[in-house]
Amino acid sequence: MGSALTRWMLCGMLLISLLVPSRWAEGTVDSAADSLNAGTVKQRVLVLYPSTRWFRGITDDQAEVPAVMVGNLLGHFETDVTIEPSANYQQGDAEHFDRIIYVGTFQEKVPVALLDDLASGSKPLFWLGRNIEQLGERWGQPWQVRLGQEQAVTLHYRGQRLSLDKPLAIDALTAFPPEATLWAEATTQEKPLALGLRLNRLWYFGTADLQDKASLLIADQLYDFLGQVPPVEKSAVIRIEDVHPLRSPANLRALTDTMAARRIPFLVTVIPNYVNPATNQRVTMTERPEFIEALRYMEAHGGSLLVHGYTHQIGDGETGVGFEFWDTAQEEPVRSQAEPDWAWARLNRTVGLLQQQGLHPRGVTLPHYAVDQKTYGQIRQNFDLVVGAPQVTERTRQTQKIPYLIRQDKHGFRVIPENIGYIDMNLADPIPPMLAAAQENSLVRGCTVSAFYHSFLDEQRLGALLDGLQGQGFRFTDQPWHGFSARYLPELDSRVRVDADPLREEVIPWIEVWNRGWYHQQALGEMILSGFAVCGVLILCGTFIRRQDLIIKRGKGC
Repeated sequence: MGSALTRWMLCGMLLISLLVPSRWAEGTVDSAADSLNAGTVKQRVLVLYPSTRWFRGITDDQAEVPAVMVGNLLGHFETDVTIEPSANYQQGDAEHFDRIIYVGTFQEKVPVALLDDLASGSKPLFWLGRNIEQLGERWGQPWQVRLGQEQAVTLHYRGQRLSLDKPLAIDALTAFPPEATLWAEATTQEKPLALGLRLNRLWYFGTADLQDKASLLIADQLYDFLGQVPPVEKSAVIRIEDVHPLRSPANLRALTDTMAARRIPFLVTVIPNYVNPATNQRVTMTERPEFIEALRYMEAHGGSLLVHGYTHQIGDGETGVGFEFWDTAQEEPVRSQAEPDWAWARLNRTVGLLQQQGLHPRGVTLPHYAVDQKTYGQIRQNFDLVVGAPQVTERTRQTQKIPYLIRQDKHGFRVIPENIGYIDMNLADPIPPMLAAAQENSLVRGCTVSAFYHSFLDEQRLGALLDGLQGQGFRFTDQPWHGFSARYLPELDSRVRVDADPLREEVIPWIEVWNRGWYHQQALGEMILSGFAVCGVLILCGTFIRRQDLIIKRGKGC
């Protein structure tokens, strides 16, 4: 009986190992090899995060996304970044890196090998959030932490105050080595808390939440952690948004003149086709020669064009309002079964359409910044420059506000961030919140602030925004995109039907029922195959157990 139970337990463990994906199978997330800054010596940085604990209700995104955000911040520097769960760490791995960052998003028993190497090594270490007391035990130092609840917090850094938009959970240090230097503090309704500390080669920050303004402090401290000299100048970037064939050419010229009068270079996101399924209206760029002339005027007076989708809509959405590469009903990327390269080909076609008119697209701003990671990798063949807030996971539309340029992200792109928003017409006066956000970003040395201005607005508010940013000491420059140029791939254009709409043409009725629940169309085949695999494993396990029981019985003379 005991032997049979043991064998069933082993079979169950085998089954679980087949069903649960291995983090090792995914490999590491490294910087792209084709660097825009080839020839420079890069610092190798290992970013570690607690391993996913499904039985605790902790998802992959909750565990990994903060580490991905740290990786994006590191992209501002000359670094080669590897992101791994802590469970993958093996004794001696630290020796292959110049610096190590641990992102403690939640409690875990930190692997012994990792603690031993960090305690005995000499590499600079940046520890974010939880589990620092385990490292303190290795060092024999009094690090004690009281896990914090979300509460209203004001941060104090470099003589400035920063009020957060939402409550923040800070793990309060109740004890730490007295020789540690305090570089950031937080005040709550209870009392001041030590937030940022430095002790020799160790940097510590009391939260791993990078979705709020607290991340500005981490971004700035990375200069010191990496031993980099920060730029003195702070810069600004403005882009004119959602420029499509139905926009007024006169208004586009007026917006251009507003910036040309101030000698400000600017970006323009262009959509070559306007589509509105509700009115059955479709207007192409070539049907509006006055629109093309307005784009040429913008280029001639300091504007640089960006691809902003092919129609910037999908399904029943209207151009400029709807998404293009994201299904908001299912909250997942739009994927075409008939044309797997559909999204890539649409962006490639837009490059070709603009170049045919003698225009010069420099890079891409993805519609609402949302697309799947496969397409991100593919369009690297067309673009070296991405403008907008980086999407940190394809499981959601979550993006990250970054206070400076990303020299090179994990796909190899230069990224100009968007971090102070846009003119929100729901507000009585939308300019002050944008200027306040710019001032907050100034906490980060060498910051770049970036905003967008919708092309249907007149030039009055644009002038107020530009003057306000210049009054804060920001300098507008085209240096972030100087020398970049998009590439058109004729072969891709000839083999993919870009005018297909996967949401309208590829929905199979009975599969749509599944889409309304937990299951998705692209996962259906995987579910079926997994079902067959599970059945096969169970059959093999059952056969094995029966044979073993028969052998035992024969051995006993039964």
